[in-house]
Amino acid sequence: MAALHRFLDMGIEAFLLSSSVLGIVSQRLVRRVCRSCAAPYEPTPEEMAFYQESDGIPKDTFLRGTGCHICAQTGYQDRIGVYEFLHMTPEIRRLLVGWATQDELRRVAIKQGMRTLRAEGISLVQQDVTTISEVIRSIYAL
Repeated sequence: MAALHRFLDMGIEAFLLSSSVLGIVSQRLVRRVCRSCAAPYEPTPEEMAFYQESDGIPKDTFLRGTGCHICAQTGYQDRIGVYEFLHMTPEIRRLLVGWATQDELRRVAIKQGMRTLRAEGISLVQQDVTTISEVIRSIYAL
């Protein structure tokens, strides 16, 4: 999503972007919970606040790895991609040419069905693929 405004900051004209870009993909990698040592845990209050603000469905148990010889005591093994795809619809194109803010573009894109990195990350937490702290670390770390 921010890529559009980065292009504009580089001096590329909005009308050129709107006519040539078909879509933008953002991606992050999050670590998977090690299945060999996965165990229930209680998320911190900050993690639970993030989970609830992200519209995570209520869960009784959350999983994280405790560390074993398979995951080299990290609690994680392997990674999985988290993706966000912005499709350049006619409405997004009009907003871009009209110098809409990044928040306005995001709001319209979500209204049109875009799933954000945050929503995709929380979906992986709901499926016990990763942890809340890993989503926060991977998606929001600079």
